[in-house]
Amino acid sequence: MTAGTGTGTRTGTLTRADALIRQINLVVQGTTGSTTFRYVIEQGVKNRWIKTVTVNGLTKDGKIRQQIEIEIDWAEHALRLKDPNKGEITVNLASDERNWISSVIGQITDGFNEIKEQGHLDAVWLVSYTPEARAKEAEVDGILGLKTAQPREWEQGRLELILDKYRPRKQSEAMFTWKVITK
Repeated sequence: MTAGTGTGTRTGTLTRADALIRQINLVVQGTTGSTTFRYVIEQGVKNRWIKTVTVNGLTKDGKIRQQIEIEIDWAEHALRLKDPNKGEITVNLASDERNWISSVIGQITDGFNEIKEQGHLDAVWLVSYTPEARAKEAEVDGILGLKTAQPREWEQGRLELILDKYRPRKQSEAMFTWKVITK
């Protein structure tokens, strides 16, 4: 990251890939507390192995009560790398890092955590692979230190879509969806 100063704000630039890694990691670490996810997302973005990152809020019975899904649009990412700015994103370093790309990132994290705490939920993360990574899944799993997750069912209730495929203006290759079961 490069940094500069201005009148009243400090700005910096991030590559699109680094911004993607940072924002997704902030959501996952902010909701699950995971310290191991950073390596997974760094390698997953660098090699374009990751299609989606999901954080589930699980009940004591292992059912999903809420879910954040972040889908990476690799075609959009490739287009943005061809922009005149050479794929760099300018951020305000004086603001909280989780709001560098969009204030919605912090709001999603806070909202998920509020429901998690009130419902005594466990937060877990998982990833799904791109077709290229699935073609060599055992190798990718070995590098990332992952294994196949067991499918989970949603808890009974009404599924509410809080956010549907939101694309931050500065990072349009990341699509955020947030769903919650209401009773």
